[in-house]
Amino acid sequence: MGVDTRIHWPSPELVAMWAALSAIGARPGRALDLGCGPGTEAMFLASMGWNVVAIDRDAFEIGVLNARRKKLPRKVASRIEAIAGDGIGWREKKPGTFQMVHDRLLLSNLWDSQGVYARNVTDAASRRELIETAAWALEEDGLFVIRMRQWSDAVEPFEPPTGHDTLENRDLREADRWFDRGPELGYLGFSTPDGAKRPLKRLSLSIQVWRRNSRRQASRKG
Repeated sequence: MGVDTRIHWPSPELVAMWAALSAIGARPGRALDLGCGPGTEAMFLASMGWNVVAIDRDAFEIGVLNARRKKLPRKVASRIEAIAGDGIGWREKKPGTFQMVHDRLLLSNLWDSQGVYARNVTDAASRRELIETAAWALEEDGLFVIRMRQWSDAVEPFEPPTGHDTLENRDLREADRWFDRGPELGYLGFSTPDGAKRPLKRLSLSIQVWRRNSRRQASRKG
């Protein structure tokens, strides 16, 4: 994907996220940004009044985020806490301390993962652990906002076909233990160039918002 250096808002991703949150009347609170990358979404949420804990396993990406924070108004920058760490299994001391968890394609990256995403467990187990992490972090009725890559070019609400880079049935069964799932909204986004002379690539993406239920408590691991 390359480093996301967009500075002109709103991008398609941010428009889709804000539209989804606005549609359900979400109000600023405390947000956990898992796999935050260079922090585009974390900075956007902070500019809208959210206090954001942003986590990424890639220390370089956290460095980019910290460099970008320096260019923000002090009040906005103070709302972002950047952490270099494994967001898949991250736990705060107490459960239910966030009003929103945002997943910036981390779940979508856990298919045949390599490099920075590689772990000593299966991809399916990592996806399950990520879902449980969101469940642990969220208060009752808290929101899990998920971005996914899709193969189809739908730009209207749709249910994704079963296949690569979509949620599999076992993922959905795990999700239903903790969340009430909302509809999926597809839209077109763009990847950042991997090199100076490479063009933007169109991506078919989707966004979902799941609401934390009160039926179970996610376990604490580690």
